[in-house]
Amino acid sequence: MRIILVEDEPKTREGIINIIQKHTGHKIISVAENGEEGIRALEKEQPDLIISDIRMPGMNGLEMLQKMREKGFDTGVIFISGYSEFEYAQQALKLHAMDYVLKPVDVENFLQVLQNVENKLKEKKTEQISPEQMLWDYVNGRQENREFFRERLENKLGINERVQVSLLYVYPESQTKEAVNEMIYDTRECLDSQCIQDYYIVPVSHENAYTVLIVDTEKNTFLKWVLENRVVSSLLENTDFICSYGTAYGIGNLPEVLKELKELLVYGFHLEKGKIIDRELAHSIKFEKKEYPGQLEMTIQKEIWKQDKEKIRQAGEQFVHEIIESRMHPDEIREYTIRFSAGILKAGMEKNQEDDEKDSQYIMSSMLRSYTARQLTYQFEKILKAAFCDLKKVDITENDMVLKVIAFIRENYARDISLSEAAELCNVSAEYLSRLFQQETGAKFTAFLQNFRISIAKRMLLDSKKKVYEVAEAVGYHDQKYFVSVFKKLCGMTPSEFRKERGV
Repeated sequence: MRIILVEDEPKTREGIINIIQKHTGHKIISVAENGEEGIRALEKEQPDLIISDIRMPGMNGLEMLQKMREKGFDTGVIFISGYSEFEYAQQALKLHAMDYVLKPVDVENFLQVLQNVENKLKEKKTEQISPEQMLWDYVNGRQENREFFRERLENKLGINERVQVSLLYVYPESQTKEAVNEMIYDTRECLDSQCIQDYYIVPVSHENAYTVLIVDTEKNTFLKWVLENRVVSSLLENTDFICSYGTAYGIGNLPEVLKELKELLVYGFHLEKGKIIDRELAHSIKFEKKEYPGQLEMTIQKEIWKQDKEKIRQAGEQFVHEIIESRMHPDEIREYTIRFSAGILKAGMEKNQEDDEKDSQYIMSSMLRSYTARQLTYQFEKILKAAFCDLKKVDITENDMVLKVIAFIRENYARDISLSEAAELCNVSAEYLSRLFQQETGAKFTAFLQNFRISIAKRMLLDSKKKVYEVAEAVGYHDQKYFVSVFKKLCGMTPSEFRKERGV
């Protein structure tokens, strides 16, 4: 807990600090000598708990607590005092102090009071947060806190070890936070449209992925079919992703189940788009073994030195067919592809005496993150193009085109713009640009534009006194109701609620 100590007696103050530092993991974030200083520290630090003497010069502890409540602070308070008269304890309880400790402070008793208060604060916090937030804390939080959240979750969700839960683990191709939030919103709409009840969506920390947990699904034998054919197929219309599916009884081993579902994603490499991966499907996939195509690498290196574009292309296609599209284990496919690509870049550098290390590292890291043959082939084709020009020219034809579109969006988001206008600017067809833009960014042009506009709108809402309709106009929305709808979809709240939450 983050604690403010309000105590005017130096010896008592030092003694309490020593007890807390020696026997607990709590942190004293501020020290005050009277109630006025305590109020100022409270407003600045927003602590979890205040430990305060009652009798102090100036504003005493009870007056400070009264002022806190008038200002709307419900921060927990423990009083410490040498005055044991009932009237002080009675006044403290009326103002909802959490406990009362007498001087001289008994270490064992004081530590027990701190533990009791910490438990009460945790209980209070869990009552105020949503089940999804509690699930997030349970899945992503520290090991020592899991049992605490597990008990309260089981009570809140009506789950025990006899209740089956189903889990859909979704890993979007786009790893931007805004794109993932949009997918979560779309997932809710899809689940609601299919009348699926008792579900919770929980982001997975450090992964930019999320899981859908559905409670009491043992009798719903068609759930996986509905998820695959109705929900997943609908979500794929807007963005690319892969997903896995599993079931468990209760939530006791939920973090371990999610880890297993993440590991299942690798099997999506050999499956058609939109297929949900489960244990049964993964175990049915048989992998083949192949030797690394060293001879093919030597062949393509010779053609690079000769700069025979047609033979380079043919060798590249042979590698894609024999390795990337093979039934090898995906980890081995990625390993072979990166090794083969390094050989191509080495030959290109020897031929052209130049190499853009930054771009090559970016492509290699993208290969490591490729969960499908299509993604990996797309990155490998960039390496092939570099074989008969260089990575900078590859950037001009692909990466730079996307950067040009992003710059176009940045400069023109305040007016009506379209994919066709951006394509005309790049001298390519709208269909080609749409495909390239999504491959590079993981998001469709319209979704990227929408996220960019809302990002600008959030800054304007915080940094200016403009009305909501003025902000909407400034970021390209001429219909305020539509702007509010889009904002709520991406941010989970209206523009007005966004301002209020941040104290604007």
